[in-house]
Amino acid sequence: IDHFKAVNDTYGHQAGDDILRRLGSALAERLLRVTDLAFRQGGEEFAVIMPETNAAQAEDVMRRVHHLLAFEPLPLGDHQPGGHLTISAGVSYCDAEDAVGSELFEQADLALFGAKQTGRNRTVVYDSTLSESLTNWTKELPRILEARSIHAVYQPIVRLDDGSIVAYEALARPDAAEAVNGVEGMFAAAQRMGLLHDLDWLCFRSAVTGAGPLPSGCEIFINITLSALMNASRDPEYMEMVLRSASRPAADVVFEISEREAVTDMQRLTQILLSYRRLGLRFAIDDVGEGHSTFELLAAAGPEYVKIARSLVIDSESAGPAGTIRALVEFGRSTGATVVAEGIEDSVTAARMRSLGVELGQGYGLGRPAPLLADAALEEIREAG
Repeated sequence: IDHFKAVNDTYGHQAGDDILRRLGSALAERLLRVTDLAFRQGGEEFAVIMPETNAAQAEDVMRRVHHLLAFEPLPLGDHQPGGHLTISAGVSYCDAEDAVGSELFEQADLALFGAKQTGRNRTVVYDSTLSESLTNWTKELPRILEARSIHAVYQPIVRLDDGSIVAYEALARPDAAEAVNGVEGMFAAAQRMGLLHDLDWLCFRSAVTGAGPLPSGCEIFINITLSALMNASRDPEYMEMVLRSASRPAADVVFEISEREAVTDMQRLTQILLSYRRLGLRFAIDDVGEGHSTFELLAAAGPEYVKIARSLVIDSESAGPAGTIRALVEFGRSTGATVVAEGIEDSVTAARMRSLGVELGQGYGLGRPAPLLADAALEEIREAG
């Protein structure tokens, strides 16, 4: 069940128990055959055993689960888009009679992890590349951290009215030898190995030091996970030291906090944000419209920037997404936050965002991530005024 902890934290365990009963009943009474077996594995996880079923048939069962839940609204407030429960699922299968159950379970678990890492609310069927990628990163990650072999590429953020570049988002990339395995796999492995904090801060160092060609005053947007931001072993003084070593003013840095992560302690988050703001850093809430606790997080964080999720931008011709974008623009006007539309792929979408009142944009249609070239970067900033 997606974001189940956030439901428990916000609505209490009674609401969580009700959700577990609903999903269990849906599986047992409406979707499975008498030969199938469904059981709760623990926490928010269920497992289903379906004899004489191939992967396509198993995916079809999961599609029916998604369809059923899409028409069963639950009292989740902003924790799920539209107030509906969603699930992520992993499928594994074997046609051999001597299949080892523990191996199948491990494969299903890897597929489930893949579904969560690629956005949740989907089903992923296991294939060998999942475990190969994770295994490769498990071997490589300690070396990457020790050698600090991470670099940053930078994607422009532009004014939609004239196309001038006003800032860049820094995106972490492993050095060439590791790049073949993909960035998502690297972060997935770090999370499973308990090394996400270390990787996050290495990416921060790379983003700041790699921004040397940019003049002071050019903002750099840097992603940071909530777990790293709220990790007690890191503090603003460490951040200040990194910035000083790179001769980069704190006022140039905007931390992007993904709205896909659940915030369990808003009061502590507010205090941490305040401590970083005292240094001059600012904050953006990323992926707004795809995650949960939108209004609570926006109110508590008081972000200087609000970044509209790509899914909303893509569907902005529809009334619901367009209305949500207008509401976010109005939020920005009343609080002083600047709104940025992500995922702009063409001029038509850019024009639509302008018509909805969005000031800034980002996406492949406006500029792809790339290393900074000193002369080009400086010229772009000069043109931006």
